Amino acid sequence: MNDLVRALRQNRLGVAGLLLVATIFLVALSAPLIAPGDPFRMDWTPFLPPGSDHLLGTDNIGRDVYALMVHGTKVSLLFAFGAAGVSLLMGMLLGGIAGYYGGLIDDLISRLSDAFLIIPRLFLIIVIVALFGSQLWMVVLVIGVTLWPANARIMRAQVMSLRERGFVQAARVAGGSDAAIIFGQITPNSLGPVLANSVLQMAYAVLTEASLAFLGLGDPNVPSWGQILYSGQNYLSSAPWLMIFPGLALAVLLLSLHLVGTALVESLNPKLRPVRRVPLSARAGAAPRMEV
Repeated sequence: MNDLVRALRQNRLGVAGLLLVATIFLVALSAPLIAPGDPFRMDWTPFLPPGSDHLLGTDNIGRDVYALMVHGTKVSLLFAFGAAGVSLLMGMLLGGIAGYYGGLIDDLISRLSDAFLIIPRLFLIIVIVALFGSQLWMVVLVIGVTLWPANARIMRAQVMSLRERGFVQAARVAGGSDAAIIFGQITPNSLGPVLANSVLQMAYAVLTEASLAFLGLGDPNVPSWGQILYSGQNYLSSAPWLMIFPGLALAVLLLSLHLVGTALVESLNPKLRPVRRVPLSARAGAAPRMEV
């Protein structure tokens, strides 16, 4: 894990993405301070353009877009970390069990993951949300459950490559239980690739939430960037700020998560790491230059 952090720090794009994510996280934490009050207040004139009174303008029913944007940051981050967390836990658990035991258990879990991969993910999420409701926790759980097969496959491959290593054999000889070996010995050494994939899944979770809200399937009781896009889709020519500002916010968050996830993937794969070119004069054993 220390090598992973060190390699990530050497990736400038990854550091830039991490700084952007940290900035968005700070905005979410300080939302009650920088945008106090109820973001759903409808006390203003509809379709006011961005200005000094309303930094990002107002929407079609008189709500302040700036307040909606700031408070919607919390929802986007909740989906990113919540859905990816559910996927990470399910993938580690099921993938670890499948890779360690193999045989019939591996076949059953592999066929279950295949079933999730066969069904179009967004279609499955829309059907479940339409049937069971669009409450925030329900949508987070549904998105996380549909993402676990990728993490499970990565975890399974990692466990299968480590289960016969010397330190695992030593833990078996010492009398360690299967659970202790899987989660105490193998999992810490398999966590890197799964974490890298989970960061990339955060971007998908944010985009999926925005898509559901844009289709009118989001939770109406919480502000989100997708809801602002949904309310502004019919007013693109008369109130373009309703589409521009949440669209830019989504693009920045998705880009930052993609940069961090890609940097983690590159740090785990030596073939993808940027090659540091050493000057010829600095190489060991380089012949001295001859002067004429």
